[in-house]
Amino acid sequence: DTTIECIDSIIRTTTIEDYKIIVVDNASKNGSYERLLKYYENQTKIEWISNDKNYGFSKGNNIGYRYAKKKFEPEYILIGNNDLVFEQEEFVVNLKELGEKYPFYVAGPDIINLNEVHQSPYQMQLRPVSVVKKKLRSKKLFLAILKTKKALPFLRGINIAEKIYLDDGSKKKGKKQVTEIMKNVVLHGSCVIFSKRYIEEHEDAFPEYTFLYMEEELLALRCEKLGYDTYYFPQLKVKHKEDVSTNSAAKNELDKNIFVFTESIKAVNVYLKLVKKDVI
Repeated sequence: DTTIECIDSIIRTTTIEDYKIIVVDNASKNGSYERLLKYYENQTKIEWISNDKNYGFSKGNNIGYRYAKKKFEPEYILIGNNDLVFEQEEFVVNLKELGEKYPFYVAGPDIINLNEVHQSPYQMQLRPVSVVKKKLRSKKLFLAILKTKKALPFLRGINIAEKIYLDDGSKKKGKKQVTEIMKNVVLHGSCVIFSKRYIEEHEDAFPEYTFLYMEEELLALRCEKLGYDTYYFPQLKVKHKEDVSTNSAAKNELDKNIFVFTESIKAVNVYLKLVKKDVI
């Protein structure tokens, strides 16, 4: 089980005693939450939250963030996907040392997927609005093609449009590790660390405007507008098994792609509106 592997890796590699794991179940329907409760019934390090419905990425994670902030008054809150695996011993100890040397509001580790692609920093800087708008147009076109293929099954074997879209650089084909500490970059959303400075000033971790997608850009936009220092720390490392939550939300590849592009377009439109605001 993906979540068990994640939780076990945290317990195995965390060498300090003063920590808690907060599991937020976003209204899963497959019995996984009940199985986890039974599997960890004797584990006192875990707190459990079961949402009444699927609130999406930002709101779902913010529920856990607010719970942690109110109950534990923590020095740090790390929000991570359930498909992460922590292999680095002394992760928390190293984080504390880095936090003392480089005071930050938000930080992120080196995130490595199963293809050994380094996913963070997500972007070196926020993309210009003109680039985001161009990307939005291509997403809308591709979604229209996908919906046509769903309505007309005889077109499903034709993948020319997909090949053009995927070959235009829309999907990153791989990044080498950034080996230096980087300041004020866009961090990958699968593992984000919030410091006490951020926690004291915000009741939410992520700006709560989208169901899925653009979380990285919206968080970076908030930090930029408020003058917050963010850091990428290559000394901290996690493995990312990737796409588990999205895959479980779609019955097949075509439905998955339609879901992804529909939510992505909504998120980009929200981002373009928020760019104009002073604070988000």
